[in-house]
Amino acid sequence: MAVLHDTKSLYGTLCGSVPLSRPSLGPCEVWGSRPSLWLPVAEMLGFTVSRVVMPLSPFAAAGRSLYSHVHFTSSPHRKPTQPEPGIIFCDWDTVPSPRARFWDTSVAPLLVCGEHRGFSAPPGWVIDTHIFDHAAVGGATDGQFPVTFVTRSVFHVPSSQWPPVTARPGGGVSGSLQCRVFSQALAAPVQEPDQPERRVYRLDDGSVGAWGLMPAASTTLSVTMRSDFAKSGYGRRKLTARELSDIWNVPILLQDAYVNQGLEQHLGDFVATTPAKVLAFAADRLISHGFRGGFDFWPLDNPVTAPSRQRAPRLDREPEDDDEVEDLPLPPAKRAKLESNTNACPSSGDLLNSLPAHEAIRVDLDKLEQEILKQDGQKADDAKVPVDIWDGYFKSTMPEKLAARLLPGWRVRLDNYRLAGLKFWRKCRMRSFWWDMSGRIPSKVWELEPRVDQTVRWCRHGGKYKWVKSGKKKYSAWMKALLGHPAGVKDWEPARECMRVAGAATWWEWKGGSRLFFWNWPESCRTWARDGQDHYKLGELPAFTRPQPPPSDRIKVWRKLFPVRERRYINSGEVRSLMHMFDVPKGEEDVRIVYNGTASGINDCLWAPHFGLAMISHVNRALMPSYNQADLDIGEMFLNFMLGEEIRPYSGVDISHIKTRKSDLPKYLPEPLEAMPEWEKDRSKRWERWERNWMGLTDSPYRSAQMMMVAKEVAEGNRKDPHNPFQWEVIVLNLPGMKNRDPRKPWVYKQRVDESIASEVFVYVDDSRITACSPEEAWKTVCRFSSVMSNLGIQDAARKRTSPSDTPGPWAGSVVHTKGGLYQLVSQKKWDKTKSLLGELREMIESSSDGMVDRKRLEQIRGFLIYVSRTYPWMPPYLKGLHLTIDGWRPGRDAEGFKVKAGVRRVRPFIFWEWEEEQWIDLSEEAYDEIAGAAKPPERVRPVERLRRDVEALLALTEPDEPVLALARPEGDISLYLMGDASGKGFGSAFWNDKTKEYETGQYGSAMQRKSSNNRESDNLVTRIERLEAEGKLYNQEVFIITDNSTFEGTYYKGHSTSEELCDIILRLRLVQLRTGCLLHVIHVAGTRMKEAGIDGLSRGDLMEGMMKAGEEPWRFIPLALSASERMGQAVEDWVTSWWGIGSEAWCGASLTKLEPTDWFELRKVVGPRLWIPPPAAMETVIERFNEDRLVRPHLPHVFVVPRLMTHLWRKQLSKDADVIFSVESGPEFWPREMHEPLIVLIVLPLTPVSDYRGPWLLKGTDAATGVEKRLTKGFRAWREARNDPERFHELDDDVSEVWEGPQQWSRDILFKFLVEQRGFPPVRKCLVRGLLHRIPDRHLSPAKYARRGGRDRERPRGSERPSKRARR
Repeated sequence: MAVLHDTKSLYGTLCGSVPLSRPSLGPCEVWGSRPSLWLPVAEMLGFTVSRVVMPLSPFAAAGRSLYSHVHFTSSPHRKPTQPEPGIIFCDWDTVPSPRARFWDTSVAPLLVCGEHRGFSAPPGWVIDTHIFDHAAVGGATDGQFPVTFVTRSVFHVPSSQWPPVTARPGGGVSGSLQCRVFSQALAAPVQEPDQPERRVYRLDDGSVGAWGLMPAASTTLSVTMRSDFAKSGYGRRKLTARELSDIWNVPILLQDAYVNQGLEQHLGDFVATTPAKVLAFAADRLISHGFRGGFDFWPLDNPVTAPSRQRAPRLDREPEDDDEVEDLPLPPAKRAKLESNTNACPSSGDLLNSLPAHEAIRVDLDKLEQEILKQDGQKADDAKVPVDIWDGYFKSTMPEKLAARLLPGWRVRLDNYRLAGLKFWRKCRMRSFWWDMSGRIPSKVWELEPRVDQTVRWCRHGGKYKWVKSGKKKYSAWMKALLGHPAGVKDWEPARECMRVAGAATWWEWKGGSRLFFWNWPESCRTWARDGQDHYKLGELPAFTRPQPPPSDRIKVWRKLFPVRERRYINSGEVRSLMHMFDVPKGEEDVRIVYNGTASGINDCLWAPHFGLAMISHVNRALMPSYNQADLDIGEMFLNFMLGEEIRPYSGVDISHIKTRKSDLPKYLPEPLEAMPEWEKDRSKRWERWERNWMGLTDSPYRSAQMMMVAKEVAEGNRKDPHNPFQWEVIVLNLPGMKNRDPRKPWVYKQRVDESIASEVFVYVDDSRITACSPEEAWKTVCRFSSVMSNLGIQDAARKRTSPSDTPGPWAGSVVHTKGGLYQLVSQKKWDKTKSLLGELREMIESSSDGMVDRKRLEQIRGFLIYVSRTYPWMPPYLKGLHLTIDGWRPGRDAEGFKVKAGVRRVRPFIFWEWEEEQWIDLSEEAYDEIAGAAKPPERVRPVERLRRDVEALLALTEPDEPVLALARPEGDISLYLMGDASGKGFGSAFWNDKTKEYETGQYGSAMQRKSSNNRESDNLVTRIERLEAEGKLYNQEVFIITDNSTFEGTYYKGHSTSEELCDIILRLRLVQLRTGCLLHVIHVAGTRMKEAGIDGLSRGDLMEGMMKAGEEPWRFIPLALSASERMGQAVEDWVTSWWGIGSEAWCGASLTKLEPTDWFELRKVVGPRLWIPPPAAMETVIERFNEDRLVRPHLPHVFVVPRLMTHLWRKQLSKDADVIFSVESGPEFWPREMHEPLIVLIVLPLTPVSDYRGPWLLKGTDAATGVEKRLTKGFRAWREARNDPERFHELDDDVSEVWEGPQQWSRDILFKFLVEQRGFPPVRKCLVRGLLHRIPDRHLSPAKYARRGGRDRERPRGSERPSKRARR
């Protein structure tokens, strides 16, 4: 054990460690005539308490509720089945008399607390009494308490051979005071010493000072303390029973047990016994040094030494250096490293003096920059297809001998094979269509087909076929019957267009555009592929017929529109409303076409559901070091998919100014046109319309992404097919909180038979990223995905193809490399630009004469920083000030730029979608005014205060000259966990991994005590992290910081707090992350979990609870890897089923299907509603899978039941789709108090378009959904607070008063009634009609409110009987 002196603690920080795991020391018994603290002390030492012999008392009642595994009895007689104790803990009133037979038959030593009172040792036994000073062992009283060791003389070791006692730091009375208890105000403040001594401070008025010790013999004295209720800041009062119990070191869980049993007033009974710290220290010392042979016990008074499992005598033990009170030493190498790095642990004044990044995370980016630039060039429309990639892989797959014999012209011959393959592919498209139609149209229609000799004959002279008599009539009659059959009447014209685009396609490009081969799509999506999905409408469609203004440069606009019209994306047809387009300069020689759906009003009439896109973190779960990635882009992403038939007439385009003229033909690029195109001659009208999802339409992104997710599912195929590159065998969960997990592997991944991670594809709009374990597997996967896309009719932009690489280019705004590790980074060029822009921001703020800055320049800087922030997760929280400054001019904003509820008005951003480059681009103010007619924003805006702090923080975080590598996966093979708390005036933390468990505890000095609890708890954790950095334990590691302070967690992920000091603390943590390259996760848990884990007690200096017990594994206190079902068995699922129903009795006519990890990746095979009960740590992957499932199958409902842990990964994203979300406080039978954190329940109802409905499309935010959310959340919380105090139920509101019957039955009635009422909600009702809900069961409903509380005539749910009074009690 060591004491670390620092400026923040009052008497120093106690540092030590306890065994991570170890067997029990054997059985023991606790005897007592009054409340005793031997029971928690014995368990802390590592003994198994077999029974407690004690008269019936409040302690026995509270002990039974807390120590359910211990047998409490008032009989001293031991049953034959009960084991003999190895040691007995007792007081003198329960020690047998010296003449009792006990001393002849027993060999177990006794540890006795209390006064000796003249007890004489029996023959062969020795009595060894020691006096222990409570203050010397870390207590808060001046009492001295005797503890006696009674053992057989043969085992006794004289105390002269024991090592000296090491004093422990402790605190005063103030550390146990409850701040909310009223005290008598003092007229004047009291002079309080800055560094109080460890003694009793007696004041002139007869009270004692709270900054000193409490007189153990005078616990009824008043205490002078700081008080928030007094103007002087000081008050005087007597201590409460709970405060006295805390001074006597009663474990916090035992205190709570008294309170829960309604016995709080009896907590003062512990004053008559020996404090727990004295008992723990005495037992440790007497057993370790006074018993020859000892127990298999690792002494807590010297936990720095390695544990010894030997039962050897400890007579020759010499005092160790660590027994002295001194500063915590560092190894010489680390000390030298720390001395050379003066800013290793920056103070609050040095926060902005960042250090260079660690040497271990440097790379040479010269080559990387060239690779990225090369890949960026492939995005141009006229870029050449990198044919060498295909040729190279063709040659690499050949046998070496055959490859060496290739002739010089083999590439030309390969092109000939490609031409033959293209012809074969076209034939396959035709054959597959006819094969599909033959299965749809009845055979009797096909039987009508006349034979060839009945319709035509060969003419020798003409050299061609001619119709025979009535042959043409027979053939026409058959074709009329075939084409007019209802089963295929809508297929022929789209199929003809499909054959046209297939005929115009080359091996590398879709020259004639594309059209989905709808017959190759899954049956459920066939109509979507052929005609387009239906739209969600919010109002009546507009009739906008204002003519299109002439373009500023007609030729440039004509060049842009010509290929779109040629490919029939814009085609002739009925037009009821127009939408304008205009050109925006793109360089000096080119223009961009902006399609405006706002001015016509069509965007205001359509609604698009929320949908999630793949992120770089999703890609990382499929990667390991040395794995390969490749890119496959979709050409003309939105234009691959059909616009809904109902919206096409309202997507008209006035082409009167851009129709092709003869004078335009020589001006076409890249080559002049020779003649007027035939398709132009047939389209004479001046109005045409969009046939595809056009860029600028509100729901085009949603509809296009929906079809891409369907295509992705088709490409993944059968996972058990050994020839499928996407094949996998099992889902592996490698979650935080699991013992012996490997942090070098993903948290959730698909594993193949060869134990490698399976190949995957991730789609971000039109960019697809392939991952695989090797270049060969990556190329196979790319080929598979490309082949399926072509088979479905989706364009593959071959010019953007990249070869598999472990150092690929950017995807979704981030660069992830797997060479030598797994990390994200940006190029040196972008890093230098980032630093330059941040310096420019600071200069703009500081040098402004009028306090205003240029808004347009801020938008440009923000755009680039957002791109960089996709690589560095620590950057987005510090961009909030930039957002608030740029948008602070908008209506409904306060002085700091935040939105206010009143007066909020929707204003569209100054950006537009550029269809060629498929990205959002800043729009000039003049062009924006032409689109929306919106009021111009000011040219200059005033920076908000947060922007100044954010810029300084970003400058500190980007201080290194070279780009920082953001580790996506740690390099260490063990996970690190830090759990800390600061309760009252003390602090404590526990740090553990798979090999060790260390702790720190102490009491804050007066300066820290004056700070807020949020700052104290945050500083406690960050200071410990900085100390771990100085010890070299964090480099390239993964660290989980666990706290019960939600403000600390929120500030870490949001980057800002109203407290400037808390922002500085978070910045210190970010700088540690930057210097060490570690991965930090901050996780909020319930305060009751902190108590159970022993961290709350540790902050009070107690080492007797939770993981502080010898051999107690800490992982069980952080169930991040356990789902609600794994923690509570079937109870949670039964509760959900109670309000959803089963089978034909289910709400939708189908039971909920509980999804296992394997089902997450095979959702297309799961039929019916989904029940998600995943572990909290797996929620990021669950959200990814849910997003895809919701896109493809929006008509299916979902229910999520997740403990409130790691919510930063999922709660915000999932809440966007949930119709109902509420919390279940711990306490009901299906989720008892031992679970600590609430259950979060989310219900996602079915969604499908309805032609004659105009919204709202989601129940989220409606009165019905909001009402049931508030009622359930309020009811569960009220029941938790009032279940131990029946009097409080009379104070409940009427809308939650029925919770008295029990939360399970009460919530069942509310939820079932709510779900039944939503059957009439149009999007849900249509799902009922289309067959999701097979039939509506006639199920009895209990009323939401009953006429009166307990009448006999009260209607009750079927199957529920009125409980007896005894049962209700």
